[in-house]
Amino acid sequence: MGYDETVAARIFTVITMRPGYRLIAAIAGVAICAQACIPGIWGREDGGGNGANVPVHTCREQCGSTADCQSDWECRDRHCVATSSTVTQCANDDDCQIAASGWAGHECDAGADCPGQVCVAFAGSHYCAIQPSATVDCSFLHMTEVQLTQLGGGPVSVCANLEWKCEGSVCVFRCTGDSSCSGLYPVCNTASGECQCRSSPDSCGPNTSGGSVCVGGACGCREDKDCVGDGYDKCYGGRCGCAATASCDDFSKLHPGTTVVCE
Repeated sequence: MGYDETVAARIFTVITMRPGYRLIAAIAGVAICAQACIPGIWGREDGGGNGANVPVHTCREQCGSTADCQSDWECRDRHCVATSSTVTQCANDDDCQIAASGWAGHECDAGADCPGQVCVAFAGSHYCAIQPSATVDCSFLHMTEVQLTQLGGGPVSVCANLEWKCEGSVCVFRCTGDSSCSGLYPVCNTASGECQCRSSPDSCGPNTSGGSVCVGGACGCREDKDCVGDGYDKCYGGRCGCAATASCDDFSKLHPGTTVVCE
């Protein structure tokens, strides 16, 4: 089953909501707090508790005007910001799981409303959901394959994020196992539900983007050589970033007219 540009955009949204990305946003009016809200590599700049208080320079896209950004984004303070990022509150876990699965704003009344997808029942309504296939793997999207009921049919497999919880009126991610975690936070602390790294044995060795040693709960660095992947060649007090704009030459842009810089 193929998918159009709308589905591709939803896939990007879901991926960027996972631990390891700097994100405090809202989708369809639901507040989303990813690992950024928990002390870690994107949540602070203090080197993971080492007291260094060193700013981390990273590869970022700069815009000159809203025309440089993709649709539904606007240029604010030289950076593209999603126009839907108005943080409100969640009422229950369903609100969070609908947003994290990319279903918010994609309600359906018939299968025809979901080109390239499937219309499924969830929490008293129906939503267009991405189906796993030979070309779409739920794990690549950092989602889980689950069974839901197709509108007008029986059980169907779809990709979903059901590990988000509404806590204090804000959506937070709570892992249930290591398969829920990735990137700079590869191990699940099942007691707290937070993704982090493990020092012994070090779980960051296989990491190919960012830090390769566990520092302060996130994959970071002790020296420059511990930083790996495009845009990561400088160690800033335990956290990997870019040394200069030239480090960002292979950075993959999201927006058509932006310029990538190290800042």
